[in-house]
Amino acid sequence: MAAPNKPDQFGPVNPNVFHLVGDTVTADEIIEAAKGIIDKRFAKGVRFDSPDRARHFFKFKLGEKDREVFGVAYLDAQHRLIAFEDLFAGGHQKVGVHPGVVAKRALLHNAPKVILAHNPPSGDCTPSPDDLSMTESLKQALKLVEVELIDHIIVGKHCYSMCDNGQI
Repeated sequence: MAAPNKPDQFGPVNPNVFHLVGDTVTADEIIEAAKGIIDKRFAKGVRFDSPDRARHFFKFKLGEKDREVFGVAYLDAQHRLIAFEDLFAGGHQKVGVHPGVVAKRALLHNAPKVILAHNPPSGDCTPSPDDLSMTESLKQALKLVEVELIDHIIVGKHCYSMCDNGQI
């Protein structure tokens, strides 16, 4: 299992450097340690200050799901994470998303901004006509309750940002 390095005569601990403790580390132990590091990196209050941070966050949260999931990151006015929810889940083909539920959850979290994401089972990140239509419906529903839709990220082998591509 990996553990943070210990301070020595050369200076302070670097939280990004780890030393192995013990002789053998399994793949599952490495994955669990990595999940812990990523959970800390994306804890409540972390600021989504770049599109890359959002893409990494959603890649971690949705990238390995075995079915389509629609998630929402609820943010404060300074783009800091309030909460994340897997809001809707579907089968192997499609997930039903309800704009009223998304707006209600944003209000319950007192979130003035949101970032949406989903993971198409095909792994193809290109937005479909349904994705574009759904995103516009969500944008309009959120606007009615004064919640800003910042981005909709499609997670697959790569991540596609609708904002970066002028579709928000």
